[in-house]
Amino acid sequence: MNWGYRIAIFFMAFISFMLFMLYQCVQQNFDLVSEDYYAQEVGFQEQINQQNNVYKLAQKPSWNIAEKYFELSFPNKFTEGSVHFFRPSDKGLDFGEALKIDANGQQLVALNKFKRGVYKIQLSWSDQKEAYYIEEQIFIP
Repeated sequence: MNWGYRIAIFFMAFISFMLFMLYQCVQQNFDLVSEDYYAQEVGFQEQINQQNNVYKLAQKPSWNIAEKYFELSFPNKFTEGSVHFFRPSDKGLDFGEALKIDANGQQLVALNKFKRGVYKIQLSWSDQKEAYYIEEQIFIP
């Protein structure tokens, strides 16, 4: 085999590799964290203020992963709130709920709503005086 065939084979292999890489790039899924990211960026200072309000609390909300439930516990009363579970790797696994606290100050979220992996819990609530916001990373086993 002479050098002309080797160059042709090299170029064919290179072009095949480039076409394969192009195909892989087109198949990649790129989800935005939020569709309205610009509007959220404008209101980011308000979120920072809400996070600072949490530091002023004597007792902060806590959570625990039990056998069948994700338990949210609140030490004090509030008027309204919501919890959002954000899955960084797959937008389709995100979900949220309005807070409905029982008499024990807890809200239970069934673990069958989650898939195993990392979530960000985004918890926002308010009382008559202040608004609060917490965002932390959790792992669902």
